[in-house]
Amino acid sequence: MAAAGIYSSLPLSAAGTDLSPVQATAVAFVTETAGGRTVWRPTNRYLGFQIPKNFAPNTRVTIEVEYLDAGSGRLFAEYDTHGTLPNDIYRDAEVHTRSSRIDTGTFVKSYQVFEVPVLTRRQAGACDFRLTLLEGDATPLQVAAVRITAGLFDDERLHYAASRPWLGGYNGPTLDTFPNTSLDQKIMVGYQGWYRTPNDWDDRGWAHWTRSTTNPPNTSQLPSSSNLTVDQWPDLTELSPASRYRAGNLLTKSGKPAELFSSTDKETVRNHFRWMRLHGIDGAYLQRFVTKRSLAVNGGTEFVLHHVREAANLEGRIWAIEYDISSLDTDYSADRSERYDTIVADWKWLVDETKLLRDPRYARHGGKPVVFIWGFSVPDRDFTAAEANRIVNFFKRDPVYGGNHVIGGGPNTWRTQTEASGWPEHYRLYDEFLAWQQRGSTALTADKDRLATWGITQVPHVWPGFSWHNLKFYAPFRQYTDRAGGQFYWDRIYEALRLGTSRLFVGMFDEYDEGTAIMPMSDDPPEPFGAYGFFETNKGRPGDWWLQLTKAAKEVMLGTRALSPSLPSPESLPPDRVALGTPPTIVAQPKPQAITAGGNGLVSVFAASATPFTYQWYRDGTSLPGATGASLLLPNARATAAGSYRVVITNSAGRTESAAVELDVFGLGRLSNLSVLTTLDATSPRFIAGTVIGGAGTSGNKPLLIRAAGPSLAPLGVPAVLADPKLEIYSGASATAANDNWGGTAALITAFNAVGAFPFAASGSRDAAVFQPAMPPGGHTVEISGVDGATGAVILELYDSTPSSQLTARTPRLVNVSVLKQINAGEKLIAGFTLGGVVPTQVLVRAVGPTLGTAPFNLGGVMTDPTVELFTGQTATAGNDQWETPSGVGAATAAQLSRAFQQVGAFALPPGSKDAALLATLPPGSYTAQVGGSGGAGGIAIVEIYEVP
Repeated sequence: MAAAGIYSSLPLSAAGTDLSPVQATAVAFVTETAGGRTVWRPTNRYLGFQIPKNFAPNTRVTIEVEYLDAGSGRLFAEYDTHGTLPNDIYRDAEVHTRSSRIDTGTFVKSYQVFEVPVLTRRQAGACDFRLTLLEGDATPLQVAAVRITAGLFDDERLHYAASRPWLGGYNGPTLDTFPNTSLDQKIMVGYQGWYRTPNDWDDRGWAHWTRSTTNPPNTSQLPSSSNLTVDQWPDLTELSPASRYRAGNLLTKSGKPAELFSSTDKETVRNHFRWMRLHGIDGAYLQRFVTKRSLAVNGGTEFVLHHVREAANLEGRIWAIEYDISSLDTDYSADRSERYDTIVADWKWLVDETKLLRDPRYARHGGKPVVFIWGFSVPDRDFTAAEANRIVNFFKRDPVYGGNHVIGGGPNTWRTQTEASGWPEHYRLYDEFLAWQQRGSTALTADKDRLATWGITQVPHVWPGFSWHNLKFYAPFRQYTDRAGGQFYWDRIYEALRLGTSRLFVGMFDEYDEGTAIMPMSDDPPEPFGAYGFFETNKGRPGDWWLQLTKAAKEVMLGTRALSPSLPSPESLPPDRVALGTPPTIVAQPKPQAITAGGNGLVSVFAASATPFTYQWYRDGTSLPGATGASLLLPNARATAAGSYRVVITNSAGRTESAAVELDVFGLGRLSNLSVLTTLDATSPRFIAGTVIGGAGTSGNKPLLIRAAGPSLAPLGVPAVLADPKLEIYSGASATAANDNWGGTAALITAFNAVGAFPFAASGSRDAAVFQPAMPPGGHTVEISGVDGATGAVILELYDSTPSSQLTARTPRLVNVSVLKQINAGEKLIAGFTLGGVVPTQVLVRAVGPTLGTAPFNLGGVMTDPTVELFTGQTATAGNDQWETPSGVGAATAAQLSRAFQQVGAFALPPGSKDAALLATLPPGSYTAQVGGSGGAGGIAIVEIYEVP
């Protein structure tokens, strides 16, 4: 493990640079062996690190932490950011993956992104960041390696998380099953979306499945019968194994491993909205709990928001925001206006950053976007009517962010509140109103009549039952509403529909915490805790019975089923609208994509089926491991992402194949230019450059400009130039083109200008140039010499002349360039090259001498010990003498270099040879490789520069 603090002159690459912890009183550690590896273990909870000094302040950095997954508890990476308060010095990483220990006993990698590190080493022990667990975690942290990069490590999950997919508008496919313009004849559900599991996309532990028994709260604590908070156990039959999370060591009553889901997983949310579609539910109000510390407007994550809007579009549902102010009522200091500021800032962020109002499936009514606000007047909420009025008036009347159709929610005792309280005046601000858990025809009728006098639409609340024993430590059945096999739910539906209501609100779709979920629940939960534990079950009904009853309610609303107080029988419920026993139907085909390198590509399909179905995506006819969802994300796109994509969708009745669509990637990193300035003399009267045109997945020819400039160097200050260079181009042993004097032709001048080459001194100069508009793929060599044996300084230039706007992953590239030349003693060969595109490119640079003297090359006079240095401008950024001996922190090992040789098709370098080689990941720009002999010795050497795919 390398020591920290020695990286000031070295570049960073996607492979990362190793760090070691700081040893100080506040961040002390010991080195020990665990899991067969050497690890660091903190002796006082913290491992402290210093970020290398070559990072500019405020530059985003990513940390890779390899640690032993033993015990439980979340790994925190706390870093030093802006400001003067203690929480500025110990800010949690904005993005983190695989940070929770789930006791697998293996070494795993966690990625932590620091968005705005100040790098002033203010933490204890003069650190920039520290790793820690929450106090009370019994198993100590054991870390094997820490690496840092200024970009992102090559990890798909990290790239997706860091891309913040919720930013910007929704651009995927949309199933427009019904207009999003009205709430009439709609059944909407409340969707909490608040369940979390360790190592899900949010990566913050078992939120809403368990309670913490530590202080401060530790939601990574493994589930046990005593800390569960839900009274229904989810039925995960239709979720893939990748979306199921082992619930600690819990077993179900039948002895099976207990599993839970995360609301941050795309497949899970999509499955929930599929259930909505199949059971007549028109859409969902996404519950939003705002505080001045939560959500993305304050630096949080919004995976649920993104997955809900995507699922609503793919499943043809509508959705809208429902603000639940339960968390907002205590989120203020002396200045109560902070609560107004908090909710207003959040709505502005949703409109401006997520482009929420451009979403084709965001719910509207009467031409206005829908916003639901629940809870201002509930007795235990600390709001005044004046505060609530101010917030509602913003949503209705703000000149920029207002103009919304606002639904309000309050207690079922709302009609008893007096005018003096101010609440009746508040209710009159709403367009629609819902009384929570109101029941009985008399109360519902009275609510409807009162609201009608104000011109407000009633939204009846229907729910299947109630239970919160595990949540509240209540022994059964202290507060419990029996589902009665569905009769209680149907009674609520019947009472609402008999009033002729035009809409229903089901509360809730997924609230297992309070036993109100209509989502499928399992009849095989864990054993309940003895003192207060309880789990609701289906009691002989199918797991989706509550969804089926909701579907029957929709049919009553549409007039296709008669309203009756009697509970529908299973036999009376119709089959799904997609016929049973048929293969899946593709409703929306994938669409072609054209993306910029480094960006995110997304190909999606929408399918319908009456029975569960699976997806498998293919690229160029090859199945993609793990690509088993309706959408295929291609993060941080590189050349390998380009291709022809299709998906096969399969259910028990058969399979359906989508159309094939093309995905192109623009702006890829590429070798766009090679230039070599050298001198031809009596001992070295010529030199040879080579290039290979092609690349995996490419096809067609390439325009190539080749120049040999001698006379035109004199005006640039180069002495003793070659007066009359000539160049010859070969493909194998066949000469394909040659030039002595370029002649000042219009075609060549156009080619010079297109690539930005410097102009030749005059049309009659004796410089040489060839423009090949369609150079075929394969290997090509260029030989430079002087006419009649002339000597002097000459520059060779090779230009990839493909316009950047036309370069895709399918376009052939210069996959390598090389120069073979005699290098005189005490001199160096300088080869300049340019990397184009918008993303970094990994390159392999080799200086080969000794191996050229062996079979099959058998050249004489080779350089016996070449060295290579890589420069950015005047700064040396990497170097190597003997290829098997890494030079510099983070340098490639012999094994890594050997793999790179194979990847690019370069000939192998034998063990023990004194040839030189290095790997570097470089951003777009200009670089030079300088090759000379160790100790100033001369000889023949070849300099090779390869693009590493």
